Amino acid sequence: MKTLQKIMEVLHVTESYTNPPPEKRFYSLDYLRVLAVIMILYDHLGAFRNKEWIVKKGIDYLIATPLNIIQDFGAFGVSIFFLLSGFLFTWNAHYENLIAKTAKRIIKIYLSSCIAFFTFWLLNILYWNIFDLTTWWNQFSIREWLESISLIGYFTGNGDVINGTTWFLIPLFFFELISMIYVWLTKAFAWKGILITEFIIACFFYILYLFHVEAAAQLVFVYIPLCGAILGELYKGSKISFIQGSLLLAVNFIAMVSFFYCFQPRYMSDSFYLVSMAYALLLLIFFLAMDRHFKQNRFIHYICEISLSVYLLQMTFGSFLMTIFETHKLPFTVSFLITVVVIAAISSLHTKYVDKGILKILR
Repeated sequence: MKTLQKIMEVLHVTESYTNPPPEKRFYSLDYLRVLAVIMILYDHLGAFRNKEWIVKKGIDYLIATPLNIIQDFGAFGVSIFFLLSGFLFTWNAHYENLIAKTAKRIIKIYLSSCIAFFTFWLLNILYWNIFDLTTWWNQFSIREWLESISLIGYFTGNGDVINGTTWFLIPLFFFELISMIYVWLTKAFAWKGILITEFIIACFFYILYLFHVEAAAQLVFVYIPLCGAILGELYKGSKISFIQGSLLLAVNFIAMVSFFYCFQPRYMSDSFYLVSMAYALLLLIFFLAMDRHFKQNRFIHYICEISLSVYLLQMTFGSFLMTIFETHKLPFTVSFLITVVVIAAISSLHTKYVDKGILKILR
């Protein structure tokens, strides 16, 4: 009865619950985020498109093959993004008005993704009609475009046929929703609340497994930002001890491996995704430990500011540009470098006029 009463009290005060953020800002994590952006651009616009690229061969020989890094650092970079999302959520602990903030954040990112998608769709329509040329994206029906733009395709089986990067948003949004439960339970039960959260998520995934839900293959990646969240609590040391945090990380890892076997078996056999996740975790810990050696930098801050836009735009606009350059026989390395610069410029415009312009009403 007392437990139930405690839960009701937590639910009642959640909107006004405030956990003041720590004063320390990790500038090292800005550099880590930029490194993740570089990894993803290298994979999607470089190594993925040209297996014979001299840069790829050199990096494979020196780093990727010896360390068993899959997907040309793409999985590595995405894992860093997930871990940073979880870590900064618990480190900053901006828990006041949590429901409203979570809803606005999800809606803003979702609408930003839709606008980026729709803009690319218009670009293709103009290209097809003005130049009468075909591209990779000609083959898709209007229904498939709409399913991809809306992310509904991840629940119907046509999620990443047009933009192979938007799958990232599914577990990210799921983590945003889970974070509200996380806050309620940790406020009531401290470290045991995190354990209860893990149990609730495991039950949820078991139900998805029984009903063969298509989107579960993306949702299961929620365990990576959860790992970051636990690390954030452990680093702060205000709610959990080292032993408790280690136990929670172990539970999270076991659950993640178990459901990866259920929903992403190829990442447990053909290409071992958890290796890249482990590297990302070690890199995060290293950057945190070396934080005093990093200083604020305007260029790094700028890249961090547009990083989400870069992620949303690089696979579509970047591939489009690389295709045009390949048609005109431009050297691959030159094409890659020009494309990266153009993507940065487009992402800057998207951040300024969409995220900070059209969508500013959501503030």
